[in-house]
Amino acid sequence: MRYLFIIFLCMSFSSYTFAQRIPQGERTSISFGTQIEIPTGEYNQIHNQLNVGIGGSFLTRTKIPFLQSGINFTYAKTGKYADDIFLETNEFISGTEIYERANLTVKHKIFRTNGVLRFKPFKGPIQPYLEGMAGVKTYTSTAKIEQGEGRNSYVVSRDNIERSFTGSLGWAAGIKIQLTRGVFLEGRYEKTEGGMASYIDSDSFHLNPQGNYEYDLLSSKTNSNIIHLGISLDF
Repeated sequence: MRYLFIIFLCMSFSSYTFAQRIPQGERTSISFGTQIEIPTGEYNQIHNQLNVGIGGSFLTRTKIPFLQSGINFTYAKTGKYADDIFLETNEFISGTEIYERANLTVKHKIFRTNGVLRFKPFKGPIQPYLEGMAGVKTYTSTAKIEQGEGRNSYVVSRDNIERSFTGSLGWAAGIKIQLTRGVFLEGRYEKTEGGMASYIDSDSFHLNPQGNYEYDLLSSKTNSNIIHLGISLDF
């Protein structure tokens, strides 16, 4: 942590010549962009894949100078399975039941929502900041069955196969570089410590000959590093 504070102080000092101090809390910021989650520790050993997704945040001023508070979110898809299946129709021809073709899609996803407190002491074309956060991470695997093609397709059913919740704590360091008035290029590094969670190994998921789901259910702590690159709108 001491190295992080040293880097932050250096960034703040170098940007001070471009910036002016804000007498009261910062204004509202909305950001969005691409995120890459890099599992660490046992999460990396067991899950062993990068999670690419999208993320964003909404922060607004507080009554304390230089502090903003708000929420951020992340969505990532970790795998997908698709196959054709045949559904019973309860209709018969010459004593033989008729089956209709349908499409099965299974998606494995991660959702993360955090409460955030951001310390951003400078306003100007270059704005470094630090964040602390705490929240909930959700792992879901959902199945959807559709019939028909194109505009004539419709959903027959949706099912939650597996769902797991866990808490997370973390901190982040970021920087915003002004592109034009109110628009910034934003990059940030985030380190999180997540609790135990259960999730499906997407590579193991398949349908057996009887039409049932088969998969390996993994369990681990969910520590990770996250890299974010996107756009921030200040107003």
